[in-house]
Formats: sequence, structure tokens, C-alpha cells
Amino acid sequence: MLDYTRHVDEVKSIQTSVLTGAPDWLEPSTLGHVRCLIRLSVEFSYFLADFDSAGNEDFDYLAGSVFAGTESFQLVAMLVSVMGCETPNPLVGKQVSAKQMKDIFLRAYRELADSESFKNRCQLLLDLFRMQVVFVGLTR
Repeated sequence: MLDYTRHVDEVKSIQTSVLTGAPDWLEPSTLGHVRCLIRLSVEFSYFLADFDSAGNEDFDYLAGSVFAGTESFQLVAMLVSVMGCETPNPLVGKQVSAKQMKDIFLRAYRELADSESFKNRCQLLLDLFRMQVVFVGLTR
């Protein structure tokens, strides 16, 4: 099984960076859901990096984590809507392979670090989560 503890510092760093720009009116529980999507995105990026050596246990762990994050996705999607953002899906109308999905995900993941806007980062987290769900479906 892959080592999912090696990414802890990266998760904390991104969480701190993203949440520093969060509006003051957000409830702590909402921030917890944003943190969850960040953790899932970081774990997924590490999984993709080791995809060729990942086993069934790794995939089962990842799939379970992704599907456990659906409540966080729903609540962050509502937050993005309240902030007046559209949440376009980067995969609408596209047929992609697992390899293409990996490339699209990693490109969007890098954008998460580069963006400075809390709204944009939340939109990216939603996009990243959608891609995780699609990837799990494509590779099962």
C-alpha cells in the first residue's frame, strides 16, 4: 500500500494558504469542508504520481475517500454559489482517457497553488473533486 502520510505537510501548507483568504463570515464547519476537499485533492495528486505502482488496496482507499467527500463537495458548491461564482465542469462534453484525466487533474492542481483568490480556489477544489469522481469511475 502507498504511504499516504508523506503528504501531510503539503496538506497543511495548502490549507493554511487557502483559508487565509477565506471571508470572516464563514462558519468553522464550512472551513472544515474546504479543508477536506484540499486533503482529498492532495492525496489524489500523490496517488496519481504513484498510479503505476498502486495496488487494489490503494484504489479502494482512494475510492472510499472520494465518495466520503461528497458532503464536503455539496457544501463547498453551495458556498461557491453564495459567493456568486459559476462552477463550470472542465470535463463537460469531453471524452477523456485515464491518462488525459491525470494530466487535466495535475494541471488544475497546480493552479490551486498559483491562485490567490479564495473564490477561485474553491472553484478549483470543486473541479478537482469532480475529476476525482470521474477518474474513479474510469479506472474501475
